[in-house]
Amino acid sequence: MSTLSRNLLRKRKYAALIESGQRPRLREVIPEWLDTVNIFRHRVAFATWIWLAQHFLGLVAAVFFCLHYLNWSTAIWWLSFALIHAHFFHTFWYHRYCSHRAVRFRRPWFAKLIYWLNPLMIKEETYALPHFVHHKISDTPGDPYGPRNGYWGSFSATESANFFNREMSEKEASFCFNFLSRIPSQWNDLASFRRSGSFEKEWRYPVRFCLCNLFWTSFFLLLGRPDLLCAFYAAALTFLLIMRDFNFRGHDEKAEHDAKLDTKSLAVNQWFYGLLASEWHDNHHRFSSSAKCGFDRKEIDLNFALTRLLYKIGLLESYVDSSRGYEREIVKVKAARKRQADSTKLKASE
Repeated sequence: MSTLSRNLLRKRKYAALIESGQRPRLREVIPEWLDTVNIFRHRVAFATWIWLAQHFLGLVAAVFFCLHYLNWSTAIWWLSFALIHAHFFHTFWYHRYCSHRAVRFRRPWFAKLIYWLNPLMIKEETYALPHFVHHKISDTPGDPYGPRNGYWGSFSATESANFFNREMSEKEASFCFNFLSRIPSQWNDLASFRRSGSFEKEWRYPVRFCLCNLFWTSFFLLLGRPDLLCAFYAAALTFLLIMRDFNFRGHDEKAEHDAKLDTKSLAVNQWFYGLLASEWHDNHHRFSSSAKCGFDRKEIDLNFALTRLLYKIGLLESYVDSSRGYEREIVKVKAARKRQADSTKLKASE
């Protein structure tokens, strides 16, 4: 599986630096980023520009919001929208469903609705497949995210993630198509993928971009609330920038090894990202298929509360809760720490 994982994504221009144990700096990252947006060289860069256009819409909205609409009331709306983007559109949809199958929909129309109206506009294949690779080879060369890519390498990972290895084997491509099949889209065949670099049919993404933004713009303007429209898009941009930052900070090389559950990665639990998007990341890496990641009483998991609500009202068929596995794991961790402490005391007494 490790070999398969390393073959799915195109190698980045600074890959040799990471393989040699160095972190790429901004001057090494810029050529890679410029290549990802070179539409004259890469047909798939068209999707990258659509993704960046969503950032631009958010930037324009943020400027208008700050200049014309910012007050205590609209600031609360902005924060509320940011939490909705983080917990529902990102964590519930992209992370728990598309990437890890932690939930199953009872109503297919609900999944299609999220797919078409997701204002974050991350192309699902460019999130789910790189995320699969990230989990399989965390913090090793080839991992698309994390501290070993350097800050700017991780920050710009969302553009590089749009580029897959078109020369992957038929077996590897078949795995990708099967992995993505849960997402309510239309998919290319292998020949079309090799030609275009996209698993999803290329027309879907620009059509989704237009329909999604038309819907949300019309919705808020029909309500007579241009202030909320600007807050909505400004909040989306805010979260997208925080998500890029998390690509680097979600894993920490300085984290204490004995305080972690997942010893195969550098993932860490952090209060800010845990509260913002239920990203208790060490827990998540240890129990990646679980819809619940805030296991400790102090680890607030708003996304799981949302998941349970959707289940109770009949929109979800099932969800995965690894609480019992976590409890067993904690018992083992505490026992190991006690043995280590006893051993340390014994050596000190000698």
